[in-house]
Amino acid sequence: MKKTLTISVVLLAIVLSACNSGSHNNDDNNIDAIIPTETTENVYFSEHTGTWYYTSLTDYERKDIMQVEITAVGENEAKINYSDGSTDYITFTSENTAEGYDSDSQARGLTILYEFNDENGKEHINITATFSSTGEIAAQPGPGMYRSVDDFFFDSSDNNGGAISGNDSGMIASNSLRDEYKRRMSELETYEKDRAATAMTQMEINQSTYDVYQKWDALLNEIYQYLKNTLPGAEFSSLQADEKNWIQKKEAAMAAAAAEHVGGSMAPMASNIEGAEYTKKRCEYLISLIK
Repeated sequence: MKKTLTISVVLLAIVLSACNSGSHNNDDNNIDAIIPTETTENVYFSEHTGTWYYTSLTDYERKDIMQVEITAVGENEAKINYSDGSTDYITFTSENTAEGYDSDSQARGLTILYEFNDENGKEHINITATFSSTGEIAAQPGPGMYRSVDDFFFDSSDNNGGAISGNDSGMIASNSLRDEYKRRMSELETYEKDRAATAMTQMEINQSTYDVYQKWDALLNEIYQYLKNTLPGAEFSSLQADEKNWIQKKEAAMAAAAAEHVGGSMAPMASNIEGAEYTKKRCEYLISLIK
């Protein structure tokens, strides 16, 4: 499930499923990574540590942005801690560039690049997924990272960016929560069709399918968290175990879909589409558990 730097393409789910490691994952969707030995050494990048804010979406609202902490863990090594509990590890190749990997991105032949720069006077991290073999861009998950939430909206007056309205205060009328989630699923399906109709190049299609997958993943996480807070302990423990099994099946299906286009530019798209379909069906199932 994710929200999935912890960046579920998957490409990008990859990505930000590296940056969602470059891909990032929630507590029930963590992928094993090689963890550097903790140390106090900090060679290149001290000015880049500290608090940042991140979203992998291109259409986002304030509620979609999470807090991130970057800390040094070794010579040229840093870890990225997300507020959802996930962690990514990156290696600095120069003072202002770093690379991140996880098992998902490596399996799909992707490298996650982090570029620390100044964008219109604001500290910024540009995050890009590239094909390891060619260096060509596979996708770019969202706007990257900024030092403050306001920095995401410096050129927008409505702070919305065309995003689908979420479960904000006052938006739920007299319908039950189950009906509200079904309504939002319907909105996402419409959004998915609209994005599919406008994407033209393969890179645009990769980005579009990644955005769709991330939105389904975000909705799934929201429903899951609601069940976590409302189900009796024994029922949630059973659901938690089932969820972990489901995640493994979903990731295997996504990897298999990408493998049909291994080394090709369509691999992220195939993986994203498979992940979105799995996640959509899982949303329907979790909604049925709401009492």
